[in-house]
Amino acid sequence: MISVLGVRFRRTGKVYYFDPGELHVEKGEGVIVETARGLEFGEVTDTPHEVPEEQVVLPLKKVIRAATEQDCRHADANREKEKEAAVVAEERIVRLGLEMKLVDVEYAFDSSKIIFYFTADGRVDFRELIKELAQHFHTRIELRQIGVRDETKMKGGLGPCGREICCSGFMTNFHPVSIKMAKEQNISLNPSKISGLCGRLMCCLEFEHAHYHDMRAKLPRKGADVMTPNGPGVVVENNVLEGKSRVRVTLPDKTVDLVEYPLEELKVISAEEREEALLNPDRFTMVEEEVELDEGPMVFADGSVGNDRPPTSQKASGSPAGSRRRNNRNRRSRNKGGAQKSRQDQGSDASGASGGIQTQAKTQSQEPAGEGSGARKKRRRRSRPQGENGQKNPSPRPDTH
Repeated sequence: MISVLGVRFRRTGKVYYFDPGELHVEKGEGVIVETARGLEFGEVTDTPHEVPEEQVVLPLKKVIRAATEQDCRHADANREKEKEAAVVAEERIVRLGLEMKLVDVEYAFDSSKIIFYFTADGRVDFRELIKELAQHFHTRIELRQIGVRDETKMKGGLGPCGREICCSGFMTNFHPVSIKMAKEQNISLNPSKISGLCGRLMCCLEFEHAHYHDMRAKLPRKGADVMTPNGPGVVVENNVLEGKSRVRVTLPDKTVDLVEYPLEELKVISAEEREEALLNPDRFTMVEEEVELDEGPMVFADGSVGNDRPPTSQKASGSPAGSRRRNNRNRRSRNKGGAQKSRQDQGSDASGASGGIQTQAKTQSQEPAGEGSGARKKRRRRSRPQGENGQKNPSPRPDTH
């Protein structure tokens, strides 16, 4: 952990971390810090606190001192100079005929540099403009081209909601916004309704996107079959902000009604379960009930009997889906037991057949060792009886019984 001090140089600019050292300042006070552009006057946004080292870029530059009254007057004088510099720059841009739009001007605290912010559709050759501005102000001139979102942030304004635009009011960084965010929030894709003053998608589309994304994953989809406290139904639409779903429910009296239910009162079911619930509404219960079972007295190892064993609770469900699942499990277990028994019978038959083959092999192995395979074949041919026409009778089949 490292101790840091948050400082902001513009009203809605980015917050930078500095090393406070032994300095103690309050939020809203001015400080003088050292930056890459030299000494700068900034406003304290975060009092000294500790943050992980991974969140800062080391080494941190130290705060020079707390701002004095003279420093504050000097900063106010620079603000007045910025207005005069903007007027002069506008005149030079018009006279030179440059296709650029001046947005803002910023003076360095020590007046060593003036920064002009502008927007343009393409590249602009402003070398002649820099020469004339340097001759007029006798200081270093810097021109920076920015985008339309940064332009709107600097100028400010009112959004379609009637409040100050977010980027100018409290946002310090821009986040990516896509048209997919508007689709997930069921917002009209009319460009005039989802675009901000900058002409880009409104930044506020990103604020609620995470909530919509999470709730859509939890709520049942449109057209899904669900069980409600009033009976089975079909989801018509979802209210993501409130976490509720509007369901077309079939009531016990066979009437249909549109009712809005919170997520906790809905249970997704299959189409078969819905049809079964419509046929037998009394057997289907959405919530499982706990039933206490009295197991009787406890019998110990020494033969004694006691009633100190607490009754156990077992969840019983009157759902037809639950009974159907139990029947399927019993059927599978019976089929599995029959298959195992048949395999055992086949194994015993195979072992008996292998025993008979081994006996025949043992009998053949006891023949005289001096005779080869050819002699055994001849002896078999001579031993076979012949038929009436002098043909050999077919060899009898081995007894398999």
